[in-house]
Amino acid sequence: VYEGYNETVSCINSVIRSLKYNTSIDKIFIINDKSPNSKINSFLSNLSSPKITLLNNNKNFGFTKSVNLAMKKSVNDVILLNSDTEVFNNWADRLNTLSQNNPQIGTITPFSNNGTICSYPTLESKKNIDNISNLKLDEIFKTVNQDKWITIPTAVGFCMYINRICLDKLGFFNDILFGKGYGEENEFSYRLKAANFINVLAANVFVFHHGEISFGKSTILRKKNA
Repeated sequence: VYEGYNETVSCINSVIRSLKYNTSIDKIFIINDKSPNSKINSFLSNLSSPKITLLNNNKNFGFTKSVNLAMKKSVNDVILLNSDTEVFNNWADRLNTLSQNNPQIGTITPFSNNGTICSYPTLESKKNIDNISNLKLDEIFKTVNQDKWITIPTAVGFCMYINRICLDKLGFFNDILFGKGYGEENEFSYRLKAANFINVLAANVFVFHHGEISFGKSTILRKKNA
């Protein structure tokens, strides 16, 4: 978490609301990456869910190093979730079930309105169609695409499920090479493929993603450098 107060609150509240539908969520780590936003800091300090652990960075490390710190504190499979996303229903259990049923899977990415190669209805889309709510859209994906998945060349970092076996075998993201963010999940995905795991799209899950909230105007340069 760095910037985007409204998006951050919506994201965290959506995860908390979903807890009653998801038995696979053991712990929630929220990383406050030295946010300059006093409203965000106040909101985070007042969270009281027993499953939430708040990690406060003593300086701004960026996405890559921050998620590495959290992944090292976990012993389970992990889901990396950007702070400008929203999740619905039993989203985590669907990702977890897919992983548990297919040990060759290393990473799982759901569909999104803003997820590059995992975008719906088109790669360029940033909004949903026909005024369907995000909650309803996830329910449609869950029903129509039940148990469906396909292999993809790389995971997409807005919502990224990672098998713990892969983390134990391959290590974490390269936070030296990729700095504060962009491109780290692609490099990790290719290390994973070289170790005979696969990256997949879970066709039965939809996660809403605003996109480019924390990095703002530096997004284009960071993508180019990555």
